[in-house]
Amino acid sequence: MPRKSLFQRRPLLILGIAFLVWLLLPGIIKTFFRTSIIELQAPSRQAASVVRDVQDYWALRSAGRNTLLRELSDLSRQNSYYQLRSQRIALLEEEIKRWEQLYNLPSHPEYHFEIARVVQRDSTTWWQEMTIRKGRQHGIRKGAPVVFAGGVVGRVREVHLATATVELLSSPGLRLSARISGEARPLGFQGGENRPFHPPGGRLDFIPADYQLPEGTEPLVVTTGLGGVFPEGLVIGRLTSLEESEETLFQAGRVRLDQRLHQIREVAVMIALEESTQASERE
Repeated sequence: MPRKSLFQRRPLLILGIAFLVWLLLPGIIKTFFRTSIIELQAPSRQAASVVRDVQDYWALRSAGRNTLLRELSDLSRQNSYYQLRSQRIALLEEEIKRWEQLYNLPSHPEYHFEIARVVQRDSTTWWQEMTIRKGRQHGIRKGAPVVFAGGVVGRVREVHLATATVELLSSPGLRLSARISGEARPLGFQGGENRPFHPPGGRLDFIPADYQLPEGTEPLVVTTGLGGVFPEGLVIGRLTSLEESEETLFQAGRVRLDQRLHQIREVAVMIALEESTQASERE
Protein backbone atom coordinates (compact mmCIF):
# COMPACT_ATOMS: atom_id res chain seq x y z
CA MET A 1 0.00 0.00 0.00
CA PRO A 2 2.76 2.54 0.82
CA ARG A 3 4.50 1.64 -2.46
CA LYS A 4 1.30 2.28 -4.41
CA SER A 5 0.82 5.65 -2.69
CA LEU A 6 4.44 6.60 -3.49
CA PHE A 7 3.95 5.56 -7.12
CA GLN A 8 0.87 7.76 -7.40
CA ARG A 9 2.73 10.75 -6.02
CA ARG A 10 5.77 10.30 -8.26
CA PRO A 11 4.69 12.99 -10.79
CA LEU A 12 4.30 15.50 -7.98
CA LEU A 13 7.72 14.61 -6.58
CA ILE A 14 9.36 14.96 -10.00
CA LEU A 15 7.62 18.29 -10.53
CA GLY A 16 8.73 19.51 -7.10
CA ILE A 17 12.35 18.47 -7.70
CA ALA A 18 12.36 20.15 -11.11
CA PHE A 19 10.96 23.32 -9.55
CA LEU A 20 13.65 23.35 -6.85
CA VAL A 21 16.39 22.78 -9.43
CA TRP A 22 15.03 25.67 -11.49
CA LEU A 23 15.05 27.94 -8.43
CA LEU A 24 18.66 27.05 -7.65
CA LEU A 25 19.90 27.65 -11.18
CA PRO A 26 21.91 30.88 -11.70
CA GLY A 27 20.09 33.74 -13.37
CA ILE A 28 22.31 33.70 -16.44
CA ILE A 29 21.37 30.08 -17.17
CA LYS A 30 17.65 30.84 -16.76
CA THR A 31 17.99 33.77 -19.18
CA PHE A 32 19.84 31.55 -21.67
CA PHE A 33 17.12 28.87 -21.58
CA ARG A 34 14.32 31.42 -21.89
CA THR A 35 15.98 33.18 -24.83
CA SER A 36 16.65 29.85 -26.54
CA ILE A 37 13.00 28.80 -26.21
CA ILE A 38 11.81 32.13 -27.63
CA GLU A 39 14.21 31.89 -30.59
CA LEU A 40 13.05 28.32 -31.29
CA GLN A 41 9.39 29.34 -31.20
CA ALA A 42 9.92 32.44 -33.36
CA PRO A 43 9.87 30.67 -36.80
CA SER A 44 6.57 28.90 -36.08
CA ARG A 45 4.95 32.11 -34.81
CA GLN A 46 6.20 34.05 -37.82
CA ALA A 47 4.91 31.34 -40.17
CA ALA A 48 1.47 31.47 -38.54
CA SER A 49 1.43 35.26 -38.92
CA VAL A 50 2.37 35.03 -42.60
CA VAL A 51 -0.37 32.44 -43.18
CA ARG A 52 -2.93 34.83 -41.65
CA ASP A 53 -1.72 37.59 -43.97
CA VAL A 54 -2.06 35.29 -46.99
CA GLN A 55 -5.58 34.31 -45.92
CA ASP A 56 -6.55 37.98 -45.65
CA TYR A 57 -5.06 38.63 -49.08
CA TRP A 58 -7.09 35.88 -50.76
CA ALA A 59 -10.20 36.93 -48.86
CA LEU A 60 -9.85 40.38 -50.42
CA ARG A 61 -9.16 38.86 -53.83
CA SER A 62 -12.35 36.85 -53.62
CA ALA A 63 -14.47 39.84 -52.53
CA GLY A 64 -17.14 41.11 -54.89
CA ARG A 65 -16.57 43.94 -57.34
CA ASN A 66 -18.89 46.35 -55.50
CA THR A 67 -17.05 45.72 -52.24
CA LEU A 68 -13.69 46.46 -53.84
CA LEU A 69 -15.05 49.65 -55.45
CA ARG A 70 -16.30 50.87 -52.07
CA GLU A 71 -12.92 50.10 -50.49
CA LEU A 72 -11.11 51.96 -53.28
CA SER A 73 -13.42 54.95 -52.88
CA ASP A 74 -12.75 55.07 -49.13
CA LEU A 75 -9.00 54.76 -49.70
CA SER A 76 -9.12 57.59 -52.24
CA ARG A 77 -10.82 59.90 -49.73
CA GLN A 78 -8.38 58.97 -46.99
CA ASN A 79 -5.45 59.50 -49.34
CA SER A 80 -6.66 63.02 -50.17
CA TYR A 81 -7.12 63.78 -46.48
CA TYR A 82 -3.63 62.55 -45.58
CA GLN A 83 -2.09 64.53 -48.42
CA LEU A 84 -3.59 67.71 -46.97
CA ARG A 85 -2.40 66.75 -43.48
CA SER A 86 1.07 66.04 -44.85
CA GLN A 87 1.26 69.51 -46.38
CA ARG A 88 0.08 71.05 -43.11
CA ILE A 89 2.68 69.09 -41.13
CA ALA A 90 5.45 70.18 -43.51
CA LEU A 91 4.50 73.83 -42.96
CA LEU A 92 4.44 73.37 -39.18
CA GLU A 93 7.86 71.68 -39.24
CA GLU A 94 9.31 74.60 -41.16
CA GLU A 95 7.79 77.00 -38.62
CA ILE A 96 9.25 74.99 -35.71
CA LYS A 97 12.71 75.02 -37.29
CA ARG A 98 12.46 78.80 -37.79
CA TRP A 99 11.62 79.35 -34.09
CA GLU A 100 14.39 76.97 -33.02
CA GLN A 101 16.93 78.94 -35.03
CA LEU A 102 15.54 82.27 -33.82
CA TYR A 103 15.74 81.34 -30.11
CA ASN A 104 18.70 78.96 -30.42
CA LEU A 105 16.66 76.01 -29.13
CA PRO A 106 17.89 72.39 -29.40
CA SER A 107 16.22 70.39 -32.16
CA HIS A 108 14.20 67.29 -31.36
CA PRO A 109 15.84 64.05 -32.56
CA GLU A 110 14.39 62.68 -35.76
CA TYR A 111 13.06 59.15 -35.88
CA HIS A 112 12.87 56.36 -38.40
CA PHE A 113 9.61 54.40 -38.28
CA GLU A 114 10.09 50.63 -38.62
CA ILE A 115 6.73 49.08 -39.51
CA ALA A 116 6.13 45.63 -37.99
CA ARG A 117 3.27 43.12 -37.97
CA VAL A 118 1.87 41.77 -34.71
CA VAL A 119 2.55 38.04 -34.29
CA GLN A 120 1.01 37.27 -30.91
CA ARG A 121 -0.74 38.98 -27.99
CA ASP A 122 -0.68 38.13 -24.30
CA SER A 123 -3.34 40.17 -22.48
CA THR A 124 -4.06 39.38 -18.85
CA THR A 125 -4.99 41.46 -15.82
CA TRP A 126 -1.39 41.65 -14.57
CA TRP A 127 0.72 41.49 -17.71
CA GLN A 128 -0.04 42.81 -21.19
CA GLU A 129 2.34 42.49 -24.10
CA MET A 130 2.57 41.64 -27.78
CA THR A 131 5.19 40.08 -30.04
CA ILE A 132 6.07 41.80 -33.31
CA ARG A 133 7.63 40.29 -36.42
CA LYS A 134 10.86 42.30 -36.39
CA GLY A 135 13.86 42.26 -34.09
CA ARG A 136 17.56 42.91 -33.74
CA GLN A 137 18.36 42.30 -37.40
CA HIS A 138 15.91 45.07 -38.35
CA GLY A 139 17.49 47.67 -36.05
CA ILE A 140 14.98 47.33 -33.19
CA ARG A 141 16.46 48.38 -29.85
CA LYS A 142 15.32 47.69 -26.30
CA GLY A 143 13.30 50.57 -24.85
CA ALA A 144 12.25 51.97 -28.24
CA PRO A 145 8.79 53.61 -28.28
CA VAL A 146 6.06 51.88 -30.29
CA VAL A 147 3.16 53.83 -31.80
CA PHE A 148 0.18 53.48 -34.15
CA ALA A 149 -2.46 55.78 -35.65
CA GLY A 150 -4.16 56.20 -32.27
CA GLY A 151 -1.01 57.21 -30.38
CA VAL A 152 1.25 55.26 -28.03
CA VAL A 153 1.20 51.45 -28.12
CA GLY A 154 3.98 50.82 -25.59
CA ARG A 155 7.72 50.26 -25.58
CA VAL A 156 10.03 47.43 -26.60
CA ARG A 157 10.80 45.29 -23.54
CA GLU A 158 12.85 42.48 -25.11
CA VAL A 159 14.62 42.15 -28.44
CA HIS A 160 15.51 38.89 -30.20
CA LEU A 161 16.97 38.15 -33.61
CA ALA A 162 13.78 38.33 -35.69
CA THR A 163 11.12 39.21 -33.09
CA ALA A 164 10.61 41.67 -30.25
CA THR A 165 8.32 41.85 -27.22
CA VAL A 166 6.37 45.09 -26.71
CA GLU A 167 5.04 46.01 -23.27
CA LEU A 168 1.64 47.59 -23.91
CA LEU A 169 0.53 50.96 -22.60
CA SER A 170 -2.15 49.17 -20.55
CA SER A 171 0.41 47.04 -18.68
CA PRO A 172 0.68 47.79 -14.93
CA GLY A 173 4.47 47.81 -15.24
CA LEU A 174 4.60 50.68 -17.72
CA ARG A 175 5.06 54.17 -16.30
CA LEU A 176 5.80 57.38 -18.17
CA SER A 177 5.67 61.14 -17.86
CA ALA A 178 2.46 62.68 -19.20
CA ARG A 179 0.45 65.89 -19.15
CA ILE A 180 -3.10 66.99 -19.84
CA SER A 181 -3.53 68.75 -23.17
CA GLY A 182 -3.50 72.50 -22.56
CA GLU A 183 -1.64 72.10 -19.25
CA ALA A 184 2.12 72.43 -18.81
CA ARG A 185 2.54 70.53 -15.53
CA PRO A 186 4.08 67.05 -15.90
CA LEU A 187 2.14 64.18 -14.33
CA GLY A 188 2.67 60.45 -13.91
CA PHE A 189 0.85 57.83 -16.00
CA GLN A 190 0.64 54.13 -15.17
CA GLY A 191 -1.22 51.38 -17.00
CA GLY A 192 -3.27 48.72 -15.29
CA GLU A 193 -6.96 49.68 -15.37
CA ASN A 194 -8.11 46.68 -17.40
CA ARG A 195 -11.55 45.39 -16.46
CA PRO A 196 -13.26 42.58 -18.41
CA PHE A 197 -15.39 43.74 -21.35
CA HIS A 198 -14.12 47.31 -20.97
CA PRO A 199 -11.65 49.29 -23.08
CA PRO A 200 -8.06 49.35 -21.78
CA GLY A 201 -7.25 52.07 -19.31
CA GLY A 202 -4.67 53.59 -17.02
CA ARG A 203 -4.20 55.97 -14.13
CA LEU A 204 -2.93 59.54 -14.04
CA ASP A 205 -1.31 60.62 -10.75
CA PHE A 206 -0.18 63.91 -9.18
CA ILE A 207 -2.97 65.99 -10.72
CA PRO A 208 -3.12 69.32 -8.82
CA ALA A 209 -6.05 69.62 -6.42
CA ASP A 210 -7.26 72.81 -8.13
CA TYR A 211 -7.65 71.18 -11.53
CA GLN A 212 -11.19 70.51 -12.75
CA LEU A 213 -12.38 68.56 -15.77
CA PRO A 214 -13.86 70.79 -18.49
CA GLU A 215 -17.61 70.21 -18.52
CA GLY A 216 -18.76 67.87 -21.27
CA THR A 217 -15.28 67.05 -22.56
CA GLU A 218 -12.61 64.44 -21.99
CA PRO A 219 -9.22 66.17 -22.44
CA LEU A 220 -6.39 64.37 -24.17
CA VAL A 221 -3.47 63.00 -22.17
CA VAL A 222 -0.18 63.24 -24.06
CA THR A 223 3.50 62.51 -23.46
CA THR A 224 5.81 65.24 -22.15
CA GLY A 225 9.08 64.11 -23.71
CA LEU A 226 10.67 63.75 -20.27
CA GLY A 227 12.52 60.52 -19.56
CA GLY A 228 14.16 60.23 -22.97
CA VAL A 229 11.92 57.42 -24.30
CA PHE A 230 8.77 58.94 -25.80
CA PRO A 231 8.95 62.22 -27.73
CA GLU A 232 6.63 65.02 -26.71
CA GLY A 233 3.03 65.22 -27.87
CA LEU A 234 2.15 61.55 -28.50
CA VAL A 235 -1.44 60.70 -27.57
CA ILE A 236 -1.87 58.38 -24.56
CA GLY A 237 -5.64 58.52 -24.05
CA ARG A 238 -8.42 60.64 -22.61
CA LEU A 239 -8.98 61.72 -19.01
CA THR A 240 -12.49 60.56 -18.09
CA SER A 241 -12.80 61.20 -14.34
CA LEU A 242 -11.04 62.48 -11.23
CA GLU A 243 -10.84 60.98 -7.76
CA GLU A 244 -9.16 61.75 -4.46
CA SER A 245 -5.59 60.58 -4.12
CA GLU A 246 -3.70 59.35 -1.07
CA GLU A 247 -1.74 62.57 -1.30
CA THR A 248 -4.06 65.35 -0.10
CA LEU A 249 -2.42 67.94 -2.36
CA PHE A 250 -3.13 65.96 -5.52
CA GLN A 251 -5.86 64.12 -7.38
CA ALA A 252 -5.79 60.96 -9.46
CA GLY A 253 -7.61 60.38 -12.70
CA ARG A 254 -8.78 57.50 -14.89
CA VAL A 255 -7.46 57.47 -18.44
CA ARG A 256 -9.35 55.68 -21.20
CA LEU A 257 -6.97 54.30 -23.81
CA ASP A 258 -7.75 53.70 -27.46
CA GLN A 259 -9.99 50.62 -27.71
CA ARG A 260 -8.01 49.47 -30.77
CA LEU A 261 -4.95 48.89 -28.60
CA HIS A 262 -5.63 45.16 -28.21
CA GLN A 263 -6.78 44.67 -31.80
CA ILE A 264 -4.11 46.38 -33.91
CA ARG A 265 -2.24 44.16 -36.34
CA GLU A 266 0.51 46.55 -37.38
CA VAL A 267 2.62 49.00 -35.37
CA ALA A 268 5.53 51.38 -35.92
CA VAL A 269 8.71 51.23 -33.83
CA MET A 270 10.39 54.62 -33.46
CA ILE A 271 14.15 54.35 -33.91
CA ALA A 272 16.22 57.49 -33.40
CA LEU A 273 18.35 58.19 -36.45
CA GLU A 274 21.37 58.85 -34.22
CA GLU A 275 21.03 55.36 -32.66
CA SER A 276 20.71 53.63 -36.03
CA THR A 277 23.77 55.52 -37.32
CA GLN A 278 25.83 54.54 -34.26
CA ALA A 279 24.72 50.91 -34.56
CA SER A 280 25.71 50.74 -38.24
CA GLU A 281 29.10 52.24 -37.39
CA ARG A 282 29.71 49.62 -34.70
CA GLU A 283 28.81 46.85 -37.17
